[in-house]
Amino acid sequence: MSRPLDAISCHAQSDTPIAPAAGDHSSSESTANPRPSNTEPRDGLRPVARVTLKDVARAACVHYTTVSLSLRHSPKIARATRERVCRTARELGYVPDEVSAALTACRLPCRVPIAPRRLAYLSSAATAADFFERTYNRDFFNGSRDCAWNHGYECDLVLLKDLPAREPDLSEFLREHSYQGVILGALDPLTPLPSFDWRRHRVVRIDSGSADIPVRSICNDQIFAIQIACRQLRRLGYRRVGMAIGREDEIALEGRYTGGFFSAMSDVSSGDRIPPLYFPFGARSPEAIPLLKQWVLQHRLEAVMCNWFTIDDMLGQCGFRIPNDIACACLNLDPLRSIDTGVTQNHRIVGERAAEELLIELKCAPPAPASSPAGIFIRGAWHDGHTAPGVAV
Repeated sequence: MSRPLDAISCHAQSDTPIAPAAGDHSSSESTANPRPSNTEPRDGLRPVARVTLKDVARAACVHYTTVSLSLRHSPKIARATRERVCRTARELGYVPDEVSAALTACRLPCRVPIAPRRLAYLSSAATAADFFERTYNRDFFNGSRDCAWNHGYECDLVLLKDLPAREPDLSEFLREHSYQGVILGALDPLTPLPSFDWRRHRVVRIDSGSADIPVRSICNDQIFAIQIACRQLRRLGYRRVGMAIGREDEIALEGRYTGGFFSAMSDVSSGDRIPPLYFPFGARSPEAIPLLKQWVLQHRLEAVMCNWFTIDDMLGQCGFRIPNDIACACLNLDPLRSIDTGVTQNHRIVGERAAEELLIELKCAPPAPASSPAGIFIRGAWHDGHTAPGVAV
């Protein structure tokens, strides 16, 4: 039965709300407890935005992939950068997303494994223990290894005696161990090298006396070291200054000690020019001490320069008091030794630079080998000490 039109119009114009029908609770609930909007915060609280990798990247001024690698302590990122990024993440309150990490972990087994990129650091030492016994070897290797890690490479110590004897076997050896390049690390000049064609491989050398290897060399600047030592000792008042070095060291460094010494003595009067003393091949302190004593007495020396960091002990065993009877300076200072006057060599920087040069070659197209590859020389620094305090006026 239809309702009268006037009844409908009265309901529409009436100020009294229409009562809901029996069983209909939607209208009353919506009026009494309105449903919150998706865009409005509940109870007056606004949601806090989650700190993301990109937020940390913007604050640290790096790429977000750098942030991801830094938070996972990847060696591909420099240590200083990793520490700065981690500190920024802590300050911003970054919390890793466990759900994303779990999803990433599930995807990782599906990826094709990538062969590691590696460099071989070649040494002529008999064993690894013999290699790391020498401070300069450790510094060379650690510098090369850290530089390689920062660029996504591994660096392994490989002993010369473990290499195959033939060129085809060497290429197979390098491929088998995923070695993209080789660093010849301060090889002993008395140890014969296999007759490899090193130009077929990516190779650099450190302070190596194997001059017949036509590859780029990275060395300490021994010419500068001997020149600055001569100048500083003469500044301290010593006039009769001599140089004593090992014969095998002179060959390994291709005569740079002698060249620097004669260059530094060019402006010295002929009466104060002292002929160098070369210790015999393979000589140790007991064999060298008699030669050292005879040389000092014969030329009435006031100061001795030597690349052996035991020179102060050797002079003491000769019966000389240091610095009362004679002064001494080391051309290769070791912080663990008692002698503290001389030149500190930057062995670690040499190792880093060698790895950098090798990595640059790996990223370039195979170039035609130069007939006379250039060398890079890293200078050291002079340090005054009590073993050469100067001549009292």
